[in-house]
Amino acid sequence: MKKKRAPEYQMTETDLMFLKLALPRGIVKESLYLRVNESCCTFVIAYRYPSYMEDLLYAKLNEMPGVVITLDVTPVNRGKALRDIARSMDELRARGSISQSDGDALNDKYEYQEFQDLHVGISRANEQIISHTLRFLVVASTPDELKEKVKEVREELSLFGIETYVPQNEMIPEYRTLIAPADTVQQPLPLHGTFARQFPFHHESFMDKTGLYMGSTSSGGQVFLDTTVSEGQRNSYDLFLTGRKGSGKTATMKSMIQHMICCGNRVITLDIENEFTQLAKKLGGKVVSPFRPDSRINILELPRNEEMVDDDTAAVMSAYSSGISRIETFFYQYVPQLTTLEAEELKANLHRLYWNFSITEKSNLTEVLAESFPRITDLLTVIRDQLYVQDSAGKLSYRGSLSENKKTVLENLESYVGSLSTEGVYGSLFDTHSTINIDKEDFVVFDLSQLSEMHERTYNAVFYNVLSIAWQQLPPNRIQNARLTDDLDRKNIAITVPEAHRFLNAENPYGLAFMEKLVRRARKYDAGIWFDSQSARDFMPDASGINADKIKTIFEMVQYKAILQQDDSSITAMEILFPQFTRSELESTVHFLPGSMLLSIGSGVKIRFQKHIPQEDLVTFAGGRERKK
Repeated sequence: MKKKRAPEYQMTETDLMFLKLALPRGIVKESLYLRVNESCCTFVIAYRYPSYMEDLLYAKLNEMPGVVITLDVTPVNRGKALRDIARSMDELRARGSISQSDGDALNDKYEYQEFQDLHVGISRANEQIISHTLRFLVVASTPDELKEKVKEVREELSLFGIETYVPQNEMIPEYRTLIAPADTVQQPLPLHGTFARQFPFHHESFMDKTGLYMGSTSSGGQVFLDTTVSEGQRNSYDLFLTGRKGSGKTATMKSMIQHMICCGNRVITLDIENEFTQLAKKLGGKVVSPFRPDSRINILELPRNEEMVDDDTAAVMSAYSSGISRIETFFYQYVPQLTTLEAEELKANLHRLYWNFSITEKSNLTEVLAESFPRITDLLTVIRDQLYVQDSAGKLSYRGSLSENKKTVLENLESYVGSLSTEGVYGSLFDTHSTINIDKEDFVVFDLSQLSEMHERTYNAVFYNVLSIAWQQLPPNRIQNARLTDDLDRKNIAITVPEAHRFLNAENPYGLAFMEKLVRRARKYDAGIWFDSQSARDFMPDASGINADKIKTIFEMVQYKAILQQDDSSITAMEILFPQFTRSELESTVHFLPGSMLLSIGSGVKIRFQKHIPQEDLVTFAGGRERKK
């Protein structure tokens, strides 16, 4: 009796509409690959395996980057399996009568023994045989890239003793196997003795040898992360953490800070919302504030470096020049409308000021005490000396040699600098000698909570000033690490910048330039910048222009991107800032529970997991403002 053929599926208009949407450019068939929309793809099929397959081999194969793996499995009738084994044993015994080399004879002997053991397992025990086909879908942008990628995949598989082929002129049938069962190779495999031992502990995980426990994946895998690892494609220690209110972002940041301190590293935190004071007390850290008399910062104090010695002229001149540049950037933060002429005049008066204090490009700044540097009042005096002349009666008048343009420039500078002096509103904050000392502190929290009520330009100026002080801790740290004989004693530094969008945004070009420099150079000093913010949209109110491109460049240089629960309105902006995540991955974050995160480690490595924070730590730093005990 003839078997009835199943009726062919008739395609409907709905099916055609779906195909037009899914494959707008269709599929173009070549002999060894397909063009699907804008991509090229082909299939690599396994047809021969080693006689012994190590445990979890298939689990390792599933970790191959950029490859989609399908496995078609079919159960084999026990009687058929026994007959096939017996036939193979007869063939091997017959080969024994033929003259063979010693190597071939030994191989046949071992193979015969394996078939014999398998026959016993099936007939006397509970072993079963399955047949299967293992396929690897390889995708690339161009035929040349695809050819190279296929070569890499086949070479990788050959290391495990798996032989493969690319089916010629069979691309369309193979493409259908992505959605339909297709055990075409029918390679036999013992179910219990081999196949079942490939998957029992397979899970998504990430393990740094020196990492601390971050959490677990949905498949039970563990995530141990060390952001100070420097190997392969991990080129920086920088991190960006984003999540909406209540997503667990602050608790995650505090947990990671605690990890850093417990491992003997240093952390400097800029605390905008008074969220880290309790953590500093718990970990024995120091809380400082530029608003307190014991933590004042003199913007006119030039940076000092332990490497500088009397004959190190290049280092001295570099410190002097960078100090002048730092002051110029500070004034751009405080006075965003500062013109080029005003900036040049400011630098000229700074040179005069330091000359008056016997500080020049050749001075060894390490020998200059904090109280020996000029203050804002001293700069104001120098500017007024250029602007005014005093007669014998003490009356001031404009210098007659000044042009109207020069007079206007100096008057503007007098106004800007005067508002920072004791004559202005912010004198107590800026017109002071430095009284801050954090050189020996492993955990420092800059309490900047009072900034929230200040004007944006004042906020940016103070924020920049504090960030500059934090940055000055890095060169001595590198020097200290270079002197170590045991690498385990090395200290790494993390500078955390909460609510980073307040400073890092498209409307603050000088802040962007400074932050870009920090991100580019931090790794050289064994340091990383850790940013966090509630929404990626805050960084790019207008996702176009030079400054928007700078923001994207900064995000590209940041090594670790951790995304917690997001608002669906921020997904479009996140696609621009985080191109390493697919649209579907970003959209999935909208439904995350608190503590769930999607982490990109670089080189295409991404992992989703639930952040683990012990209950006793949650009492100290769970979410938002710190809980009072």
